[in-house]
Amino acid sequence: MPSPFRFDRSWHFGVTPTELWSTLARTDRYRDWWPWLRTFSLDGPPGDDDALVTGRTARVVIQAPLPYQLHCTVRVDDAVRDEHLVTRVDGDLQGPARLELRAVDGGTEA
Repeated sequence: MPSPFRFDRSWHFGVTPTELWSTLARTDRYRDWWPWLRTFSLDGPPGDDDALVTGRTARVVIQAPLPYQLHCTVRVDDAVRDEHLVTRVDGDLQGPARLELRAVDGGTEA
């Protein structure tokens, strides 16, 4: 059994939570932002751009600068627009993932 990995970090963005959420919802741009993301396919009807909603699932292939690929699914378990996104990752990586957005002076803490 591999060792558990925990990544707990905060970032500050100079935009409102609504602006940040809208940017994160642009799943069509993910491969531009993260070139190591080889595949990103989202379930649901074609043209449905509202990816960050409860029940959606994405299938991803990650190819970082290492000699192997990671195949995962990411299921949105709970999404509250402009507030938080709770997911479950399965496949080569497994476990919960949570993003919380909080308005602060000058922008958003994520």
